[in-house]
Amino acid sequence: MRVGGSPLPSHPFGYRGTLPPALIAERFPLALLHYPAGLAPPAQGKCIPWPAPQFFTRFFQYQSMKLLAFNGSPRKKWNTATLLWHAMEGAESEGAETELFHLYDFDYKGCTSCFACKRIGGKSYGRCPVKDDLKPIFREVEKADAILVGSPIYFGATTGETRCFLERLAFQYSVYDPPRSTLFPGKIRTGFIYTAGAPDAMVKEMGFDRFTGLTEMAMARIFGSCESLWVTDTYQFTDYSKYMSTLFDPVAKKKHREENFPRDCEKAFGLGARLVRGGR
Repeated sequence: MRVGGSPLPSHPFGYRGTLPPALIAERFPLALLHYPAGLAPPAQGKCIPWPAPQFFTRFFQYQSMKLLAFNGSPRKKWNTATLLWHAMEGAESEGAETELFHLYDFDYKGCTSCFACKRIGGKSYGRCPVKDDLKPIFREVEKADAILVGSPIYFGATTGETRCFLERLAFQYSVYDPPRSTLFPGKIRTGFIYTAGAPDAMVKEMGFDRFTGLTEMAMARIFGSCESLWVTDTYQFTDYSKYMSTLFDPVAKKKHREENFPRDCEKAFGLGARLVRGGR
């Protein structure tokens, strides 16, 4: 739980005078576990007076930020996932809660161009109507304070799973009007971690970063802000001799990983911390 949060609101969530235990259980599941020793939590159906006892006051004062991380790599324990874990540790060092989603575990497709999210007066205006595994995730994003997407670079772009996720996530909130308005409820911080087997010089020469930069501009416009971290010349296999990969020097690859990947993990830690630093 993060210490030093924003000042306690007079009437959180619009409730005046009392707070229902069901609401506390939903928003702050640990709250009732921290009820003072020797006192029973309030009975179901009864309300907790507001202002609450001092321990509840402290509990609400220290609401933590929440960062959602999305792994767009099919590998759950390799470069991208490792960097995301370090970023999450950075966020947790600032007192934030974190949650990781492996996109390859979910069943979904990219945008189907139904335009239901753009139909004036439609029941799905501003919301993607497709009922698949992404629907509940989008609701979680709306409650988060920051999101971080990690993806390896395949043929100069993020993975297909990542791209499909971003299409569905961002397009529902983007408005076709001259100011390029957004329907996202509030402002959150967003970030990307990209991993590439190509060296840094090739990434810039081929323009991989320019392509991803367009998506970052859209994310900043729709959600509020965006920053990114590139990790290049990554170690793709533990044993290069088993794969046709003569384009690479495995000795140089190993040396580069040993010397640079720990620093890359530190950068990811810093990115995660920045995304949640400063509170709500």
